[in-house]
Amino acid sequence: MSSRPHIADRVAGVPGLRSLLTQEAFNADAARRSRWTTHIAGILVLIVLAGVLLAAGLFGYKLAQEAPLLWFGTPANGIVEEARLSSLPRSKSGYGRYRLDVRYRFVAADGQSYAGTAQRSDLTEPIRLEHGQRIAIRYSARDPSHSTIEQNLKSDVVAMLIFLPFLIIVPGSISLMHSWRYLRWLRAAG
Repeated sequence: MSSRPHIADRVAGVPGLRSLLTQEAFNADAARRSRWTTHIAGILVLIVLAGVLLAAGLFGYKLAQEAPLLWFGTPANGIVEEARLSSLPRSKSGYGRYRLDVRYRFVAADGQSYAGTAQRSDLTEPIRLEHGQRIAIRYSARDPSHSTIEQNLKSDVVAMLIFLPFLIIVPGSISLMHSWRYLRWLRAAG
């Protein structure tokens, strides 16, 4: 028999997490606090949950748009029509960050000319693109109007594949559990 405590016993010792385990623990914690404190905490966690769901939806949409182009997209050369490089606030480690907005044209395998726009944010190196400059792009063979630039495409997709599950699992599940407990407490409290 192992002498290690069960995970529920270890979590129960962490203030704040204990109330996520059972409704009874949440109700007991709520009884120790003022009613307004419980309401404010519950509303704040509901706002966090809405923010997590919004962020997950935005990241999920961007991932669904760009991942297929990375893996299955047809490579082509585009011509830059307009490029705008913007400085972003420095990272916590002090590195410069940049955002690149590009409007481009390209000719697909069907011989038709298509226009596209792309945005890359959180670049660590400034990328200077000039009007008329060639740029590597990827487009959908089924729908060439769906395209993007290759610049930072792989790192953006990999970052989203790593961050999106983390975003859903950690803050999403904790805020969902707390919100569920709060709404049940609220309904029982009348």
